[in-house]
Amino acid sequence: MDEELIQFRSLYYGLLVQLLAREPAPELLSTLRQDIDGRIAAVGEIAPMMAEGWRSIREELPALDAEAAGDEFTQLFLGPFARAVNPYESYYLSGQVYGEPLAEVRGFMGEIGLEKDEARFSEPEDHLAFELEIMNWLARNQLAAKGEDAVGDWQTRQMQFLERHALVWMPACARDIEQAAQARLYAGVARLLRGFLAFEEKLYQTLGMGEIVPLEKARLRYKQRREWKGPTFDPPPGGGGGDAPGQG
Repeated sequence: MDEELIQFRSLYYGLLVQLLAREPAPELLSTLRQDIDGRIAAVGEIAPMMAEGWRSIREELPALDAEAAGDEFTQLFLGPFARAVNPYESYYLSGQVYGEPLAEVRGFMGEIGLEKDEARFSEPEDHLAFELEIMNWLARNQLAAKGEDAVGDWQTRQMQFLERHALVWMPACARDIEQAAQARLYAGVARLLRGFLAFEEKLYQTLGMGEIVPLEKARLRYKQRREWKGPTFDPPPGGGGGDAPGQG
């Protein structure tokens, strides 16, 4: 993978983190307004859905200020009563926030030596924006790596995280954002994200990544663990007379 492509990917990961980690600042909205037509042209052939996302964003920006964008972000991701989307891997795989997938993301972070900056990210590590930041961090390390082996190691780590985590649940989360009634600007952001994830999947499959496990199949793993009821928890037939395990 050449350096220009890695830089392209890192820039998009960074942009998506900014859009999905917190309410968009006025400066970010101003940046989005600059040369959107150029961005559409740049991705039109390699990632058509990304171009569609930029077109949708372009339609919304003229009538959107920071306050309206912040309100939209709040309604989608924060509440105050019921958020429209729960942007957490644990929620999409296990049906609950702070579930087992969060522990697995933290385990991956331990393997690569990454710690969350609490000042920048208050959400758990399996939040949509933070997982995108993990990929951004890996891509930046690949750019900075010296030697073919080191570059290859960082590329492998990106493939692992995409295969085990990001590509399993993020496309579904992006579709939910896009289809949410509250989404205007973020309908385009979600489509941009979906297009970028599709680009990443296609790219890494050319580099040897296998087929991504469908979300429903991935959920079965956690559903079985959550709903399993073994003999330890079942009362004996008739409601009594049996000893608890370990007791004589």
